[in-house]
Amino acid sequence: MSDFTPEQMRRMHDFAEQLAELAERQEDQWKVETTGGQIFLTMMSPTAPHGLNVMRLRRQIEAQTLDAATLSATNMGDPVTGLTKIPDLLVMAEEDTDDTAKAVNSRDVQMVLEVVARR
Repeated sequence: MSDFTPEQMRRMHDFAEQLAELAERQEDQWKVETTGGQIFLTMMSPTAPHGLNVMRLRRQIEAQTLDAATLSATNMGDPVTGLTKIPDLLVMAEEDTDDTAKAVNSRDVQMVLEVVARR
């Protein structure tokens, strides 16, 4: 993690949130994440194979773990570091979910899956 003050991290997080709100209003899909004191804005162009792989992984997990919440493309944030990510799929105990929160607490997440293209 970078050597930012808590105030600088808060300002960066606030700005990233503003970008995410703007991105939600756009025709194309955008992902806003923060890592190491930087904000990353990425245009998403999901493909059918990508979506199918996420769906297949979700089904496998749900078949084996009945009390799991498997969430796709959901905001995940760390309240201590300010790190924010939007993984393809995350797994957490359903009892740890909060349907009023803007983001899932990353410290409650049990598994994160990111589907990448074959090279």
